[in-house]
Amino acid sequence: MISTGQRVVRMAVIVGGALLLLGLVVPILLSPSNLSPLFGILIAGPVGAIAGAGCAAVGASRAVDEAELNTAPLWFGGVWVVTMAYSLLILGISPRLALAVIILQAFLIVLAAFALYSRDFGAKLPGRVRRARSGVLLLMIIALLATAFPPAISRSDAALGLTFLLDRRLSASHQVPLLVIRRSVLLLEWALAAGVAALLIKITAWRKPTGD
Repeated sequence: MISTGQRVVRMAVIVGGALLLLGLVVPILLSPSNLSPLFGILIAGPVGAIAGAGCAAVGASRAVDEAELNTAPLWFGGVWVVTMAYSLLILGISPRLALAVIILQAFLIVLAAFALYSRDFGAKLPGRVRRARSGVLLLMIIALLATAFPPAISRSDAALGLTFLLDRRLSASHQVPLLVIRRSVLLLEWALAAGVAALLIKITAWRKPTGD
């Protein structure tokens, strides 16, 4: 029997490898630029690997074995942590590329909602996971919104505020960006969201002290 970890790694390699290959070949055919393969290396490959791993972790929630049911949420949580680390990396390289990260985060949120609330999957999960699902989804949604509207500082007056990833002032294609994303502040926002989600989970567990 294949374990959840093996499923996650296998899907990450298969999907990530396939999209990496496409991301390397297709841009070369469509554009003469020497930078074209970077799309596969920075975006297609990593996004495919993370999406594949997320699908495998959610698929493991269909397992009959109790041990597999207990490890599936942990693997999905690991996939989400990797996604957030990847988001920070891409935001530091190019905010415009982070649009792919937003799509990836939204995809994982849909997967999580499906696994946590569907009649076929959600009912099989341990009771502690079901009680935490509202807090988990809240955390993921807040993190997505914080990533889409990250804190940025203006080069002209050093004023800190929120912006949108597609704001032209973040672009460095033809000039020095007028806005710079403060990833440290964004990380703090994510940490605060995690705290709010943990509090909600605690309250939910206190109101529903039923056994697993």
